[in-house]
Amino acid sequence: MSARGDSVAAMDQEEPEVVFFASAAEFRTWLEEHYETAAELWMGLYRKGDPRQGLTWEDAVPEALCFGWIDSANRRIDESARRQRWTPRAARSNWSAVNIAHIQRLIAEGRMHPAGLAAYERRTPDRTGVYSFERRDELDPAEAAALAADPAAQAFWDAAMAGYRRVCANWVHGAKRAQTRADRPAALVADCAAGRLIPSQRYGQTPTWLARAAEAASAAGEKGQDTRGETGRAAPGLAAGGSTPEASR
Repeated sequence: MSARGDSVAAMDQEEPEVVFFASAAEFRTWLEEHYETAAELWMGLYRKGDPRQGLTWEDAVPEALCFGWIDSANRRIDESARRQRWTPRAARSNWSAVNIAHIQRLIAEGRMHPAGLAAYERRTPDRTGVYSFERRDELDPAEAAALAADPAAQAFWDAAMAGYRRVCANWVHGAKRAQTRADRPAALVADCAAGRLIPSQRYGQTPTWLARAAEAASAAGEKGQDTRGETGRAAPGLAAGGSTPEASR
């Protein structure tokens, strides 16, 4: 196999042809020549430490982004190498936060090709930063404080499973419209205080922990009402005018 941009046919006739590149510059040259006409590219990548190293995946990604291409599937060739598929980015493809950061850096460096800029400008908010590992899976301090201010809501939250709490945080932060995003923290507090799931989770089999969490919310809510009631009553020994016997002397 060559590490200088030569193509090699896989032993199995059904496998795609693989191209190994010596450098990012060599891959960029290929993109300049083929980004508009090629439907895909299967790039050969050697394992780290192999003396034939050549182009790495980490260095290939920015070059592909410059021309509106993206990586997808990869397959093993042998013990020393794998093949990585690259294709033009579809109009409705997802954009990771990592790739957006790459694009912003590439724009600043003046490396973006018009095709890559066009692909970047076609992205939509609902498909930007959508990967689970990039989502904010914890409530903001203000959102957590709103829960803590409602004893019933906090009790439900504490009794809920950790996975459900992450789902809720993503639901709060994942709203597309600004007004919906602003309304969801209060909606979360209301649902927790009422002992119910958020709307997106009200389907299928009821979680086993829900009854326990709802009971905790109910108990905390009743306790909170009792406490507020005691606070509003006159303390024993207070006269109608509000003075203690000692104070009237």
